Amino acid sequence: MARMQDGRSEVAKNFSIDGYRGSVSFVTSMTSNFCGGCNRLRVMADGNLKVCLFGNSEVSLRDAMRSGASDEELMEAAAAARWKTGP
Repeated sequence: MARMQDGRSEVAKNFSIDGYRGSVSFVTSMTSNFCGGCNRLRVMADGNLKVCLFGNSEVSLRDAMRSGASDEELMEAAAAARWKTGP
């Protein structure tokens, strides 16, 4: 297994395995803090937007969409959630 070159904002440590296609990755958030460089938002399977892996705060995009929110309103909700938690 060989370490691959990771992008600047990559949160995973990526490895290739000789003789195999693809790669394997590890997110080592407990031993290697990446919060300062994280630029990710996560939409969970239940429709909630999570802005931090370590935080409990989530915003329900599903509920907003079901109540007829426009694309612009969804973007505003995502932006508000992001800036509310801080970097």
